Amino acid sequence: MASIELGLYGMTPLCVAIKNGNAEMVSLLLSLGADPNIGSGSGWSPLHIACAEGFLDVASSLCAAGAKVDAANEDTTPMTLACTAGHLSCVELLDSYEAPRPSLDASDGFPPEVAAWLSRTRDWTPLHHLRLISLSRALQLLRGGADCHAGAVTPFSLATAMQASGEAGSDTPACLVLRAASRWSPDTHFLFPERARAQAVALLRLGALLSRRFDEEGSFFDCWFWWVMPHAIER
Repeated sequence: MASIELGLYGMTPLCVAIKNGNAEMVSLLLSLGADPNIGSGSGWSPLHIACAEGFLDVASSLCAAGAKVDAANEDTTPMTLACTAGHLSCVELLDSYEAPRPSLDASDGFPPEVAAWLSRTRDWTPLHHLRLISLSRALQLLRGGADCHAGAVTPFSLATAMQASGEAGSDTPACLVLRAASRWSPDTHFLFPERARAQAVALLRLGALLSRRFDEEGSFFDCWFWWVMPHAIER
């Protein structure tokens, strides 16, 4: 809706709602078609404003709606604003959406908590943010080829620790990671990248063809399906 983008004094209604920390209004405007990337007259994007103020719920809605996490205004990004202001929750959110991180040298000017987190998680991927990302985003990342074993501290090890503490229920990203890290099976097929899923289909067809020649009461195909395929298909 074009009218949603019109605002007074260089501010769109979306930016005004963000500045006031009105998460409910932000969600409403986004649902009605407000562009999450049209900012204020100052050149700041909606995400700049949300991260400067530390409004996590608002920033999360903007990112989910497609806000550009790498938007820059004179080299200032939402990430640098969040880091400088010490809004660690926003820093983590932006990192989960692959926002460019500031260099570790630049972190000397950040609050100690932010600088320590950036150093400790320097090799993290979006999949590491198991407590932050949604179930649908975790599935999207896994099907896109995200590595469950990336980094010194891996998404799999984090998920394992969460499982031990009772935080990896069936409807959590941690549970999906634990399942995706296991061998291929009919139950985990949907968690594999497209290339691996296509390989599974091809192997299934091959096994069906071979079983016509060598099968005895289904034993060949059973061995193929439950032993060969799980060992042949990799993420």
